[in-house]
Amino acid sequence: MSKKTIENINVFSTKFEEQIKIAKTLEKINDLINLHKRKLKIIDETIHELREQLFSTKYIAGKKVKSEKMKLNDFLEEVIEHSNKENQYPLLSSTNNGIETRSGRVSGSSNIGYKILRKNQLVLSPQNLWLGNININRDFEVGIVSPSYKVFDIKNIKIIYLENILKTERMKYNFDKISIQGASVVRRNLDMKEFLNLEVRVTQKNEQEKLVKTFVQLRNIKFSLRSKIKILEKLKILYLDKMFI
Repeated sequence: MSKKTIENINVFSTKFEEQIKIAKTLEKINDLINLHKRKLKIIDETIHELREQLFSTKYIAGKKVKSEKMKLNDFLEEVIEHSNKENQYPLLSSTNNGIETRSGRVSGSSNIGYKILRKNQLVLSPQNLWLGNININRDFEVGIVSPSYKVFDIKNIKIIYLENILKTERMKYNFDKISIQGASVVRRNLDMKEFLNLEVRVTQKNEQEKLVKTFVQLRNIKFSLRSKIKILEKLKILYLDKMFI
């Protein structure tokens, strides 16, 4: 398009007084979005700090607590359950940021034979565990995942408690150490025996209960903040779209 063509394009504009009102409204929405994002960052930092304390568990929130060393093998039991028909359950994907629905195929044209992942089971990617690709399914009743994933039942420990231990930087460091470089730079082969032999410090059941409640509260706050941000961003887009109609 030429400069002259652009200059001759007609656009609708409100009166100056209305522009001021619209600008103030959009400014308020932006301020609220930024405020909620700052709150979200503080929550994330709080969760991260609490998780790192959780790994040693000698002190939590400044208080000394009793703990013992246990192996992941004490909590995890591998489950191998395959789908037997096409699209038997929703297709899920485990990522570094959690479990989400996906479309298409991991490979091939069929998802028969994919692994079944049930609620409260743990799933990990043996090739990407060193990047933090390990999650507990707490949002979907049942789904199917790539046949290359490993799925485990969880026993003898609070699920949310274990989930947060597995997300610590220390555990991610350990995952890196027991993953051997493969053909691809981003894919490494996990030594499953070494993985199940990894040790973690575990507090007593009553301390686990307290920590679980704290993590649930923080997770709920995060969910609420993200929902508010999405609503405000949609409202902002709506105002912008309707401004000159």
